[in-house]
Amino acid sequence: MPWQRLPSLQQVWAGMVLSLLCLFLLAACGGGEGSLTAVGPPPAGELPIAGFLCQLDRQTRSFAGPIYAEQPQAATCNPGRLTPAAAQKMMDRLNFLRLLHELPPVKLNPEFLEAAQQAALMQVANGALSHQPPPSWRCFTPAGEAGSRFSNLAVGPILELNGPDPGRVLARQVDIYFAEPGRENFVDVGHRRWNLYPQYAQGAYGIVFDPRAGRVTQANANWIFGFDESVPDPEFIAFPEKDGYLYRLEGFSGQPLSAYRWSFSVPSRGGLSDLSQAQIRITDAVTGEPVPVGDIRVGDPAFGLETLTYSVGSIQPNRNYTFEISGIRLNGGPPRSYRYTTALYDCDPQTSQRPAPLTEGLGIPPRLLWQMEPFNSFNPLN
Repeated sequence: MPWQRLPSLQQVWAGMVLSLLCLFLLAACGGGEGSLTAVGPPPAGELPIAGFLCQLDRQTRSFAGPIYAEQPQAATCNPGRLTPAAAQKMMDRLNFLRLLHELPPVKLNPEFLEAAQQAALMQVANGALSHQPPPSWRCFTPAGEAGSRFSNLAVGPILELNGPDPGRVLARQVDIYFAEPGRENFVDVGHRRWNLYPQYAQGAYGIVFDPRAGRVTQANANWIFGFDESVPDPEFIAFPEKDGYLYRLEGFSGQPLSAYRWSFSVPSRGGLSDLSQAQIRITDAVTGEPVPVGDIRVGDPAFGLETLTYSVGSIQPNRNYTFEISGIRLNGGPPRSYRYTTALYDCDPQTSQRPAPLTEGLGIPPRLLWQMEPFNSFNPLN
């Protein structure tokens, strides 16, 4: 059935039960490997929403099983196979981050998973990153070519696919596309926009680690183009979203969220919206002190929804901030304003760690180059 707009996080907390977690995160209710367990009340003294989000954050970064059912071997062009639990754990992490934005969950598609795995292998085997790999590439397959074309791609040590904690390794595969490291993504944050596309309904993450020295040995392919255009649009999508968000993303634990580009997206459904005159004001909800906002830009329209990106000054965790975005014209209409409040919850405070640099690792995300058909009639693998 079509997804309805999800309730706010405040409403989720008020009515939180295990069935909600199964709905939002597509986890098995039986409590098996890779599924979420029931979330109880937060510890005394914690804000309810903060406790709720931090427990879900830790659960979607926890994984005890093996990542691979069959290890990849780039030398023999074997893409390997993820365990079903590992493949689903990455979708759980994505769906948790989408829940923060009040967006419906994305379902794991086995066909997309196979193609994404072959796409990741091709990037590793050729020591390069391309959404349009030529047939001359090593380990080239039609499915891998489709996976490269229709996926976000990441390569390099930033992925840490051979890290000691498999739960955090898997969470990093998702969070890297929200952090958007790399100069190429500074303005457009296109990978994040695709992951937060409201109509994103089916996808997968393929990951390959190849231990050969002196090569690009790690790659991720995040299949994006599995859309259901019957899903209704939200009023807006903000990063960070209203009500509450994480102060840190996995893999960037020493880096506060204010180090990233922030974004504000609005749906236009094919119309011509004008974001060029938009203004953004952020204030401390308690003191009224303004937060510096600069370098406001309009992102490339080829990636997801129409989007503003901007940089902010210092933001403190566990503190409410009020956002006011004005001057946006949708489909030729009068200027519109948006106002909301959020706090960034620091689930794992860093006491002595210095901020890590935003390492390179992402190229340009895939572009929307055609008029998308309804999801039921669109499958790039057919």
